[in-house]
Amino acid sequence: MNGKEKFLIDTNILIYFFDGKLTHKQKEIVIKIFQKSFNISVISKIEFLGFKDYIDDIKYEKAKDFLNYAKIIPFSDNLIYKIIDIKQKYNLKMEMQLLLLQH
Repeated sequence: MNGKEKFLIDTNILIYFFDGKLTHKQKEIVIKIFQKSFNISVISKIEFLGFKDYIDDIKYEKAKDFLNYAKIIPFSDNLIYKIIDIKQKYNLKMEMQLLLLQH
């Protein structure tokens, strides 16, 4: 990571991190990314907070508090085309997808 990179974090990354399902190495990488650029789409916010395991009021409130640290990015056409371009170039796996936004 060279300092100019910005990331859009996928919903599954949020869930795996929040639920403690990442390996130690994966968790270290995700924490570094969060510290640098904790951005999620409005779609990921809906998916994350709507996740079936977060129906419990306490877990739901913790999930909402967790997202207070994130910048929520709306989906503009420009962003959609950047995501498509990145997905085509890097063929990222959906279950652990980190989308690198290039400015």
